[in-house]
Amino acid sequence: MELYTDGITTIRHSGWLNAVRSFIEELHNKRLISDERYEQLIKDIIAGPNTVEFAGVKFSVYYRKREDKSDEIIVVYQPMKDTAKDAAVNSLSARGLREGEHFTVKEKSGEYVIRVKRGHRGAVVEALKAAGLREGKDFTEEGNKVYTIRITSKGLQEIYRMALRGDKEAVRFIREVEDALKRWYGQNAVERLRDILRPVRGEDTIDLPVPVSDKNGNVVARIVNLKYEFIRDGNPVDHCQNVGCRLRITVEYETVAEGERDQVVAEWYWKEKRLKTKQGIVTHYYETAVLSVKDDIKVAVLKTLTGREVEKGRVELTARDLEAMRRFKAIKDAIDQWRKGRPMSSQAQDSERK
Repeated sequence: MELYTDGITTIRHSGWLNAVRSFIEELHNKRLISDERYEQLIKDIIAGPNTVEFAGVKFSVYYRKREDKSDEIIVVYQPMKDTAKDAAVNSLSARGLREGEHFTVKEKSGEYVIRVKRGHRGAVVEALKAAGLREGKDFTEEGNKVYTIRITSKGLQEIYRMALRGDKEAVRFIREVEDALKRWYGQNAVERLRDILRPVRGEDTIDLPVPVSDKNGNVVARIVNLKYEFIRDGNPVDHCQNVGCRLRITVEYETVAEGERDQVVAEWYWKEKRLKTKQGIVTHYYETAVLSVKDDIKVAVLKTLTGREVEKGRVELTARDLEAMRRFKAIKDAIDQWRKGRPMSSQAQDSERK
């Protein structure tokens, strides 16, 4: 019986993972695997499964460099049986995705992943399933037909259009694809995904005013103005970049009942995160904003801006929330300009110096 890396790391039991990690450490110490392979295996263990679900179909997410040095995002499902393939195709089609444009279906030869003596097949398969492995995804049987169903770039864009229209499953899918790419491959993979989605983000920008609804669906306010400033050392500047550059977004709204005006201010900055690696400490930066929200209308305003539920009190906004704010025409270009000034990670700086 053979399990590949995907199958091994799917079993998220601490004892199992610790044993696998110890084994990898021993292989590395004895120089049976290279430093690069060691780093990748440890990363696989830490990152965990790279699966996302849409329309009831569980896809795996990959990021790789082509021979021409360009990069690509791969979102793929590999059913073993005709019935599973047909069910996946029907589910995707029912969600409005078109075969040949938004997803492709190809047949490939089977992989010999399980090798057991005759008569033991059933027991082995059941044991693997009990351990959390999925037939067709984490292991296959000799001689079985395997299909590859792959979401194309146009498919990712179409699902993103659904997300922008408020489709909760599509929102979750795009978020989980981004999370999987970030865990497994880092910020470069996330940026590649954003490059793919960027044409869609410019299609349906929102003009003001925008109605603001409470939890019961009642319109309680209207966003009447969105302003931005680039801030350095506490002072507005024409433009800036790197660590000290902040983006201040001011949301002005008017209540329906009293007609009073108020505002919500979110000041975005680059937060430093340090990760310990075999090569030493690597510094990364990510965008965030922290603000205090004390009344229900401000909570509703933030929900309208970010597309997600928030609670009263301290609210920490993330890159996903800033991405949602790009829907608004008044601040879209400012967000893009500020993001272009992202500080380089220490690893990228070292590579540039070399």
